[in-house]
Amino acid sequence: MLYAYQEKGQGLVEYALILVLVVLIVFVALLLLGPTIGNVFSNLNNSLSTISGLWGSPGPFPHIGV
Repeated sequence: MLYAYQEKGQGLVEYALILVLVVLIVFVALLLLGPTIGNVFSNLNNSLSTISGLWGSPGPFPHIGV
C-alpha cells in the first residue's frame, strides 16, 4: 500500500520535471530566435508603412472615403 502511494508521487515529480524541461526549451528558443522574430515584425511594419504612405492616409476605412 505504501509503495503504491510513493508511485503516485513519483509520477507527479516526473510530470513536474517534464514541465521544467519544456519551459527551459521554450526559454532558450525565445532567447535565440527573439531578435530574428523581432526583425521580421519590424520589416513587416516598415513594408506596411511604405504601402500606406503610397496611398496617403485616408483613415481607418479607405473604401468609404472618410
